[in-house]
Amino acid sequence: MDLIAKTQELIEKYDLRPNSYLAENPYKRKKAAGDWLGENDPYFQASNAAIKKFITLEKLERVAEKWYGYDLYGVPPVWLSALDEFFELLKVDSPDFRVLQWKKKLGGYRGYTDNISISAQHAINALEEVLTDENLIY
Repeated sequence: MDLIAKTQELIEKYDLRPNSYLAENPYKRKKAAGDWLGENDPYFQASNAAIKKFITLEKLERVAEKWYGYDLYGVPPVWLSALDEFFELLKVDSPDFRVLQWKKKLGGYRGYTDNISISAQHAINALEEVLTDENLIY
């Protein structure tokens, strides 16, 4: 299996492009509305529903001891759908991979992992290039 090619297929399938996810900053919108948790905001409602679908016991068990795991709050749902499929590919390429962190950073989503192949790191880098939106900077 060519993980980099499969990752590129995922990027195309979900039409992942930098700065193409949000028309405005949802964090500023919920702050202005006084809705600190985003409970009444459709964007955060959709994001929370996607998080519930994304998180599984298997994904939690992949988190390395003493590491943070996943920072998912406010992540665009399409990113989680793509990551869900990417993790399935990663399991085939690097069966013993461990998650250190997947987190939002400067408007993007960054993956830090362990026990992965060189091609898996290149595939993660390719995803990081498209999982970014300036409207997620808060």
